[in-house]
Amino acid sequence: MKSSMAQLTAQIFDRNNLFKHMRTSMFVGTVLNIINQGQHIISLDFGGIDYFKFILTFLVPFAVSAYAAGTVGNKKVNSDNSVATLDVEK
Repeated sequence: MKSSMAQLTAQIFDRNNLFKHMRTSMFVGTVLNIINQGQHIISLDFGGIDYFKFILTFLVPFAVSAYAAGTVGNKKVNSDNSVATLDVEK
């Protein structure tokens, strides 16, 4: 069975999963940026935007999506809410 780090790496570099993580990041990042810096974005005051936070707001959802998919990808929740690890080799 692959380690969590190997699964995470496979999740990030797999083309199909990469686009899923990017879509999640774009959607969540856009919503969060509008919530957090909407007054600057709507008024086109690009000097007032904190670009570090702007970029970080997209990177964090990407990292969370990739990490969750990489670490939970080999687990299955049973009907009694117990978690069983699947022994699946790719």
